[in-house]
Amino acid sequence: SVELRLVDVNGRAIPDARVSLAVDATRREARTDTSGTVRFADLPRGRSTISVDASGFEPETRDVDLPAGA
Repeated sequence: SVELRLVDVNGRAIPDARVSLAVDATRREARTDTSGTVRFADLPRGRSTISVDASGFEPETRDVDLPAGA
């Protein structure tokens, strides 16, 4: 599984941000909770694209490699 915590430059949580995670043909979407945390379980191994969209912030997209067992 993958767990992300989104915070601003001052370390404050970013709640209700939309987070998308795509690995090959698998795509998941979720929103962060009040602590800025989101979790994705049972993901395939491989190159992943994570996109974040939160009110008041510029959208962000990053590519990461997911290890086996993520």
